[in-house]
Amino acid sequence: MLHLKILMILEIIIFWGSFSFVQGIPGDKALIIGALKPPSFISIKEIPNNSASSFDNFTLKFTPEIPLIFSLASDPKNSVVFAAIMNGIYIFKNFSILQNSVIELPTEYRGRSIAYGQIAFDFVSNNMYWCDSLLNWIAMKPAYSFKNTIYKVIIHKDLVLPEGLAVDPEDGLIFFSDNDHNARIEKAFLDGQNRVSIVYKGLSKVSSLTVDTANNKLYWADSSRLTLEGCNYDGSNRRVIRRLNDVLVSGLTYHQNTLHAVSSSTNLMFGVNTTSGYLLYSRKLPTLQPFAITVYDNEPPVAFNDPCSTLNCQHMCVNTQSGPKCLCSEGFDLNSDNKTCTDASIFYAKGFIVSNASMFVMHEIIANGQKVQDNIIKYIPGTIIESLAIDSNLDIIYLVDGKIEGIPGDKALIIGALKPPSLISIKEIPNNSASSFDNFTLKFTPEIPLIFSLASDSKNSAVFAAIMNGIYIFKNFSILQNSVIELPTEYRGRSIAYGQIAFDFVSNNIYWCDSLLNWIALKPAYSFKNTIYKVIIHKDLVLPEGLAVDPEDGLIFFSDNDHNARIEKAFLDGQNRVSIVYKGLSKVSSLTVDTANNKLYWADSSRLTMEGCNYDGSNRRVIRRLNDVCKSNVVPFLGNKYCLQCLPFTDPCSTLNCQHMCVNTKSGPKCLCSEGFDLNSDNKTCTDASIFYEKGFIVSNASMFVMHEIIANGQKVQDNIIKYIPGTIIESMALDSNLDIIYFVDGKSSSIKKYNIRSNQLITLISISASTDLIFDWIANLLGWIEPRRSSIRSFSINSQITDTIYSNLQNPESLTVDPYTGELYWIVGAPGKSIVRGSWTRNAPKVLISAANLNSPRSLQYDVTSQRLYWLEHTFIKSSKANGSDIKSHINTKGAKKIFAYKGYFVWINEDDLHFHIANTFQAEYTLPTLQNPRDADVFDSSLQNDKRGTCHILNGGCEEICLPVENGRRCECDIGLKLQPDQSCDSDLFSSNFILVTDFSHGRILQIDLQNGTVVKLPLSVNKATGLAFDKSTMKLFFSDNSTKTITSTALHGRDTEVFYTPGFAYAASLEIDYSTGNLYYTAVGPTASQSYIGVVHRTTAIHKTLLNNMGIPHDITLCPSKGYFFWTEIGNKAKIGRAIMDGTTPSYIATRGIEMPNGLTADCSASRLFWTDGFLNRIEFSDFNGEIRHVLASDNDAFINDIVIQGMYLFYTAWNRQSITKIDKITGSTVQFMSDHPEFGRLDSLDVYADEIRDVSSNCSIKNGLCSTFCFPTPTGRTCGCQDNVNLQSDQVTCEGVVRCQTLQRNLNFTDCLPYPGQSCYVNCKTGFQLVINRTVSCGSDGQWIPSTDKICKGKESTSEARQSGMIYIYMNAVLSAVGAIVVSMVIVGFTCLMKRKINNTRKTAKTSSSNTRHDTTSTFESHGYTSAEEEHYHTIDPVYDTMHDGYNEPRNPYLVVLE
Repeated sequence: MLHLKILMILEIIIFWGSFSFVQGIPGDKALIIGALKPPSFISIKEIPNNSASSFDNFTLKFTPEIPLIFSLASDPKNSVVFAAIMNGIYIFKNFSILQNSVIELPTEYRGRSIAYGQIAFDFVSNNMYWCDSLLNWIAMKPAYSFKNTIYKVIIHKDLVLPEGLAVDPEDGLIFFSDNDHNARIEKAFLDGQNRVSIVYKGLSKVSSLTVDTANNKLYWADSSRLTLEGCNYDGSNRRVIRRLNDVLVSGLTYHQNTLHAVSSSTNLMFGVNTTSGYLLYSRKLPTLQPFAITVYDNEPPVAFNDPCSTLNCQHMCVNTQSGPKCLCSEGFDLNSDNKTCTDASIFYAKGFIVSNASMFVMHEIIANGQKVQDNIIKYIPGTIIESLAIDSNLDIIYLVDGKIEGIPGDKALIIGALKPPSLISIKEIPNNSASSFDNFTLKFTPEIPLIFSLASDSKNSAVFAAIMNGIYIFKNFSILQNSVIELPTEYRGRSIAYGQIAFDFVSNNIYWCDSLLNWIALKPAYSFKNTIYKVIIHKDLVLPEGLAVDPEDGLIFFSDNDHNARIEKAFLDGQNRVSIVYKGLSKVSSLTVDTANNKLYWADSSRLTMEGCNYDGSNRRVIRRLNDVCKSNVVPFLGNKYCLQCLPFTDPCSTLNCQHMCVNTKSGPKCLCSEGFDLNSDNKTCTDASIFYEKGFIVSNASMFVMHEIIANGQKVQDNIIKYIPGTIIESMALDSNLDIIYFVDGKSSSIKKYNIRSNQLITLISISASTDLIFDWIANLLGWIEPRRSSIRSFSINSQITDTIYSNLQNPESLTVDPYTGELYWIVGAPGKSIVRGSWTRNAPKVLISAANLNSPRSLQYDVTSQRLYWLEHTFIKSSKANGSDIKSHINTKGAKKIFAYKGYFVWINEDDLHFHIANTFQAEYTLPTLQNPRDADVFDSSLQNDKRGTCHILNGGCEEICLPVENGRRCECDIGLKLQPDQSCDSDLFSSNFILVTDFSHGRILQIDLQNGTVVKLPLSVNKATGLAFDKSTMKLFFSDNSTKTITSTALHGRDTEVFYTPGFAYAASLEIDYSTGNLYYTAVGPTASQSYIGVVHRTTAIHKTLLNNMGIPHDITLCPSKGYFFWTEIGNKAKIGRAIMDGTTPSYIATRGIEMPNGLTADCSASRLFWTDGFLNRIEFSDFNGEIRHVLASDNDAFINDIVIQGMYLFYTAWNRQSITKIDKITGSTVQFMSDHPEFGRLDSLDVYADEIRDVSSNCSIKNGLCSTFCFPTPTGRTCGCQDNVNLQSDQVTCEGVVRCQTLQRNLNFTDCLPYPGQSCYVNCKTGFQLVINRTVSCGSDGQWIPSTDKICKGKESTSEARQSGMIYIYMNAVLSAVGAIVVSMVIVGFTCLMKRKINNTRKTAKTSSSNTRHDTTSTFESHGYTSAEEEHYHTIDPVYDTMHDGYNEPRNPYLVVLE
């Protein structure tokens, strides 16, 4: 006894030494409000009693901003406020009602669930009480003890949903509400004994209790009845003080005959007189969201003698109505002295017993997986504990010992082969090409060809394989196995789609991706019960495929190959998700981890890379680009290593005893329950949440519902759940999956009814006429239906209970459906011709989306929120369209379906008495599941479909212009490499005006601009798919690029303005582009399906007509020009690699290099030095020679780089390489590397590049001046120039004019032309002849029809000699002067306006560029020779761009920089 007293005194000394009180200020009074937004306390320093009261307040904010403040209590005597926040009770010491500040969250007690429940403070004995509505109990602890193990559950029996709580410490009483389906208020002693129900009739949801201790009155708020009520302590004299109408009270407190309340739903605080019920005040708090309220009153403190002060309790003391009483904490027994406590056993009274292979451990857990005491561990050596059973009454554990061990030292690579289906064991894990690749093959039958993924547990001699729609476990696996076996035990529960599996070797769980059902799930690896599984990640997932786990660190990594592909990291329970890599990804198909060094690796099957980074996404690097590995559309899967673990791992889950499954998260082990089960308050066991499953398909007939739980592919894993609804005729139904409610039209009573799945309650909502096609909009909380007799669409508001007519007098409406995110309604109208129509809840005028002419008796219309498409039946086929009626597609023949809907990656329909499933966009066979007889309706029950996705990446990319990343409560916008995020969530960057490189990123469909000085990267605002060739016109600042997928050549400004398809090569795609600066004409190499369709061509810059220079080529690749020398050069990378040279008109072609080259990818010329440089991607080197292919030398090598394109600029060469993530700069003389930019792992495959540095252009003066007097093409040659025509057109005898070319007349009566080319698109200077004077300007343009623009008659007119003429001339001069002055003013205003407009346009350039349409100037024809030409009977060109008819704004100087007019 003595030592107990000493310990107790020491504990008190330590406690009071560590927790110092500041006595409250006498007279301090305030209302304390707990606000959610922002999380804070609002102190209203004068407790209001009417509307004239001062509402001056002070705000105490706290950080981090935890938004859930459930309840408040105060101890003003000690200047303390208690707050139930999330799963803790926080103690705010030294509280002041005059506090305006921001503080960190203070000391806390963790031991309550994250759920609503009041707290109450016993100001006599300083105890804290709280309700835990998830753990279904009421507990207490010493308020100022922070030892989490000291607590006592005082009430738990017959409690279902305790929420409201109040105490009267003077009388030793506690009051609490249990909001079960029979809601009641009970009273008990403060130790939980002597319970009695005092109010139990006419209650619904008593969320808040408060007491008037002076008058022994109890008050409460019923948030369902919307009342404030009160009674005596014994329940007598109950009365409704005030009915609140639409105000839901979230917090209530009493002070001096006034009930003060707050409403979080209406942002309202108000006071009500307890006697009269009058509303004393009401005040809106528009910027807050008040949730909790308490009175802080320290005037004057009444002296209360604490009866507990006469005891010396070891753990805690309560002052009951029968006197003070000592209590012991959970797991302790009160000794005979009624003061001290003894531990009841080596194990706790309640806890979780978990086993691993060699031990049991017990955890005592209060709530939310919180560890409050040390775990109790008991070793059982020499066993492998497979499973256990417990007799809690006799303290006995029964176990199954299944000791099977792998062979120590076993190591192999296991490969899953498709043909034949087998597992191949390469018994020596190779580390170089000299390694032994000896292998053993384990074949299995039946031969199922789809092996998606492998995982291994070498410790237990097991290999897991994701095959088709199952996960198969190959037990007793041997790497030396050559045999044929039957497929072993399996778990069926995944879709037939690619997705990795991963094994948690610490806690023995298996994880898998389901890319059709859009989730990641787990199950105990060695449990073959198909019902035991848990979907741990589904929110914001679109296409999860790659997966890896680090069980030691409790982490999971996964890829989502949405259009914004990303890699995320999370705890093994799916919580604490964060995106770690999200730029420069395409299709991350496989993930793996290095657990020893915390490294993540992945294969990107679209970028053709193997990459890696740290676990947090830092230090990302491309390890290797795979190039040729995937050219045959083979997806690279990272191999699985089979190796008996040599390091022992202690399973943290072995200290728990989870009923269903346990995961070892980074924050510790955690029990999980299977789908459809709730984790019980012991945080170990699981309870079935409802009679229905968590997810499934509900089918109805006239009298019942049935739910099929289907994991994937129509697999039945449990018995169907059937619910009879007697006395009804179920016509149609709609589901609220979030609240577990089925709404249905009852044809027998002509009403809409509501069936609550969890409570099993059935109520009638509203009486209606005969109706069909019931729908539910879960965002607007509206029901909608069709009343055929009235040809109307009607609605019912769940919130307001109001019925309304949306549309009437429709033409035979049927098959109603809704898009909840827009409130748009869709239905089918008409007879016999039926159309699909769109309307809205707000009664927008109905619009026909798809007319009867484009439909054939449609029915069963459904809007799918996942794909955002409309689906319907047309005869027996499922068809679909976008929500605007475009993009109509036909999918599958259902052979007689009644009802259809789309569910994630599946089509589901009813046909007779069966439910059919088919994977969308595949030709695989459908799956069939028997269902109800005579089914009438069917729908999906999945709460994930009814998540409000507004403000997330799912709706319009979250408002982000580029990358949208899901975060905990919404989304975050990011920008691609080379762009910066703007305040409006758009992405932009300032483009460089000079000294830059342009390069195509083939993998990601982008063109990048790179600063020549520092390597800064900018992404151009262009719509690009698969860019191959690129050329930048340094004279006009026009960019040309070719696209492999569309087989087009596009021209554009760098900002994306004036984008148009410049030319379409036909069957071929342009691999490389080059500009002849003499004429501006565009040369290109074209790669077609065959050699006969591969060629080199040139396109006329102003008319876009085409000439083929060389054809029948072996995969022409790169091209470069030297107009000053009259040559162009090209490379071929076909069966025989070559470098060729020809005159620029395509004549005298020859090969100048054919030996010692393997893959000449890039080519560039130093025209002034007559030196040719090329890259060899196979030999990984750069060579040069003279223009004859002689004097060859290797300039530089770059091992394993796969060098691609190359350009020259001044003294340097720049090149791209597929295995490099930057552009390399080298000295063109020495070949030494010059560092100018860093690596960017976000880069894809860098292909073509061009440089702009304001250098002198290489030109031929023979063509640069007046196009060499040629009518169409001017080709520089080594000796001068030749003229040329487009394909199939010949030159006339003058050797400058092409046949069929229109000429403008040069013999004019009033003027002469100066050195003029009179062809369409050309401009000429004029001189007036004698007797004529210049009237307008000195230039004219030749139009496409052979007429001068403007007319030559208007250019020069005859001089007037009479005085009348001179007089009229003077008048003309004066008028011209006046008009000139006025014009000057107008022009000034126009210039100012135009300047502002241009600034605005520049600021919006990127958006304009992305929304502007590309205009195709020339259609693709069957052969490239026919481009830009007329039919045979026409005698002139028809492809000359009309722009040249109006190319002179105001008839000023000609714009074309390549048509230089002679002076």
